[in-house]
Amino acid sequence: MSEERPKIDLRSLLGPLLINNQGSVPVTSLEDCVVGLYFSAHWCPPCRQFTPKLKEVYKAVKATGKQFEVIFVSSDQSATQFEEYFATMPWLALPFANRAEAAATAERFGIRGIPALVIIDRNGKVINANARGAVMKDAPGGSQFPWAGQQDPEGYGGPNWKLMLLLIVGYYLLRFYFKVI
Repeated sequence: MSEERPKIDLRSLLGPLLINNQGSVPVTSLEDCVVGLYFSAHWCPPCRQFTPKLKEVYKAVKATGKQFEVIFVSSDQSATQFEEYFATMPWLALPFANRAEAAATAERFGIRGIPALVIIDRNGKVINANARGAVMKDAPGGSQFPWAGQQDPEGYGGPNWKLMLLLIVGYYLLRFYFKVI
């Protein structure tokens, strides 16, 4: 039995306007699109590795005429970082000044680490809450778009961060315990 998820209203979540590299774009223009909310930041090395893959897939899907749009939700620490990073992206973004909306959106989807990609279908239903791994596997062609039901248990298809954290903590505990004075 699948869990029924509530419909996502992008306008109430993100506000009325997004931006692209030319200016403002009304959120209502996304009504017939599959939308990817891309949580990322310039300072994040895994984000800078994933962004080019997402860009390849995005361009491939758009080239087929499918209605797909990505919205960059920034975790950058300054407007300058945001602008430098966003300038490399072909999609839309939540304006950097909309920090409250960015935080509320991340909270709404339980985002605890970046990069993260949430896919919402044209009916406002979340069809993949952890699409990063699916997109990585589908690069560069995007043939599996919109990646419904291809959710990764770890959320991104990368290394098991829980195990890595446990190993790091264990290392420091052992170092502390066996410290020679």
